[in-house]
Amino acid sequence: MEAGAAEGRRRKIAAAADAIGMSLSVNALQDAVVVSGSAMTVSLEPMTALLADVALRPDLLEREWEKVRAQREAMLLAERAEPAVAALRAFRAAVFAGTPLGRPIEGTLPAVRRTTLADVRATYASFGPGSAALVAVGGADPAKVVAALGPRSARGREERRARPLEWRNRRAFRPRLVFVDFPGKPQSVLVVGQPAASGSSPDHLALEVLNAVVGGSFTSRLNQNLREQHGYSYGASSRFEWTLARSRSRPIFGEDRT
Repeated sequence: MEAGAAEGRRRKIAAAADAIGMSLSVNALQDAVVVSGSAMTVSLEPMTALLADVALRPDLLEREWEKVRAQREAMLLAERAEPAVAALRAFRAAVFAGTPLGRPIEGTLPAVRRTTLADVRATYASFGPGSAALVAVGGADPAKVVAALGPRSARGREERRARPLEWRNRRAFRPRLVFVDFPGKPQSVLVVGQPAASGSSPDHLALEVLNAVVGGSFTSRLNQNLREQHGYSYGASSRFEWTLARSRSRPIFGEDRT
């Protein structure tokens, strides 16, 4: 989507964004695809035009797809040597087995290799306004933002219908201990966690404050105890990962010195 849009009119997306001092990104999360852009208020009109082209009219060209797929394969091959990556994937697979959250969002080598551009286009065609949210933050006048976005976002309304994603993790959670062996590695990675509050929990902010004290920063209790006081780890932290279905709570993440 970042490579080209609007049938070639916006083929050099990066150059077009640079020309107006805009940062542009398209990110796939566990339960959403996010297209975002940021620029100075004076560039509101060209920024929204470029953002709309990328979100609503991506070219999805074969040559760009082959390039992106080759880059992803190289990344996945390189990550095979990373204990931290293996630990997180093993954690998600153990806790959320049988659900979309149990699969790595960056994919696996077999899955990436068998995915075709037709699959990509079919997935994109399933997106629709019924499952989308539009958020604008900044100093621009709200009326001007709505005026800039309105005509451009309306163009895609009749083209696609939303395909709702409905699933539940009905598997009862039980404690498990999973080992991933990396012979000869001088460091170890430990991940501990379990399903926690949902992303819509009324305690969302309170839990974020709690996490900031326990393990959300360098000065938090986990890191100060395990790293600074005892020297057990290069770093220890915690976080909540909020999703539409359930969140993943990861109380400990550390590397030992042995």
